[in-house]
Amino acid sequence: MGISGRYDEAATHFAKALQIDPNFYDGLVAMGVTRAHQGQVPEAIDYFQAAIRSQPDAPKAHVQLAHALWTQNRDEAALEEMRHASQFAPKDADVRADFGLALGLVGRIPEAIEQLHEALRLNPSSAEAHNNLGLTLLASGRARESIHEFEAAIRLNPELKGAADNLRRAQSQLSSQR
Repeated sequence: MGISGRYDEAATHFAKALQIDPNFYDGLVAMGVTRAHQGQVPEAIDYFQAAIRSQPDAPKAHVQLAHALWTQNRDEAALEEMRHASQFAPKDADVRADFGLALGLVGRIPEAIEQLHEALRLNPSSAEAHNNLGLTLLASGRARESIHEFEAAIRLNPELKGAADNLRRAQSQLSSQR
């Protein structure tokens, strides 16, 4: 069975769970993730919003809704969801790292760096946070600083997707600045 078949199978199971309890938070989030993977983003958004109505202070649905909104180029709405997630989970380094990356992608560099530093304060061994900080620094023209972050990310997780490419890109940008 291919991956799409597994999403179809998962959707069937989640739908049954939601028939029993239409406000089942984890089921709503899981169904939203499944629909997003199936390319049904508007339906995924509906599930994430239902999950938020079910448990407004739970960060997981806010994060997933933000990811879905980004795929529809609704950056400000996505940032607002990430802001909610970070308010509801202020000590979650992963949420802070995602929020920081999102802020960086829309050009809010100082805010992004602040969130990413907070993520690293909460979890200094987060390869993702180091990589995200590196990306943000690189995007703001701070290639030298970004190299340190990419190297830290690779040291912490040599398999982290994209980190080695990011390091090479930063090194290339630095050498072209000389």
